[in-house]
Amino acid sequence: MLKKCGFDVQKFEGKTPGIIVPCTLHEFNSPRIVELAKQALLLYNDTNNTNFEYDCLVKANSKLVAGRIYYITFEALSSNIRATFRARVWKKIMNIGSEIQFIEKFSETFE
Repeated sequence: MLKKCGFDVQKFEGKTPGIIVPCTLHEFNSPRIVELAKQALLLYNDTNNTNFEYDCLVKANSKLVAGRIYYITFEALSSNIRATFRARVWKKIMNIGSEIQFIEKFSETFE
């Protein structure tokens, strides 16, 4: 089973290699993070035969590795269901691709 830590981290003052930190406001508004969330949602839909559509980013954390691992929390809609998803996506070094390591529907509400 995959470890799901990294989605709820506190702000940490200091620079420690390999630590998971919240994305800065500039990073948070990055189209890159939204695109990674959409890629993860596409995989979730394909795997679970669902039709969720990306709605909004809730939060994102990241860790510097050979590239960057993003821990993304976002919302998506499917008819009258609003669901919160969590995805861990590795954006590989030198932009040679990305790998969706984990995607789950964390919670859902009916509208």
